[in-house]
Amino acid sequence: MVLDDSTAKLSAVEKESHTWDKELARCRDVAGRLKELKKDNGDLTKQVTVHARTLITLREDLVLEKLKSQQLSSELDKLRQELEKVSLNRELLLAGG
Repeated sequence: MVLDDSTAKLSAVEKESHTWDKELARCRDVAGRLKELKKDNGDLTKQVTVHARTLITLREDLVLEKLKSQQLSSELDKLRQELEKVSLNRELLLAGG
């Protein structure tokens, strides 16, 4: 009977050992996956930083181009007004002359 008890205890310990081996393997897999995810997270964080800087630069460029466009539009309006004055003065001179 002592031998049967010892055999039963050994069998239970072997099952428990097998269960712990499986759990250890699962934990190692999870740890490996976690390491990969941390690396991916770092890479993505760097990409976000680059994209954010690019976006800021593009916004600044857009604002500058808008200001240039407004300035050119204003200058064009002034030139049109001057051209209209010159044209009117020419017509008055031709009509009066």
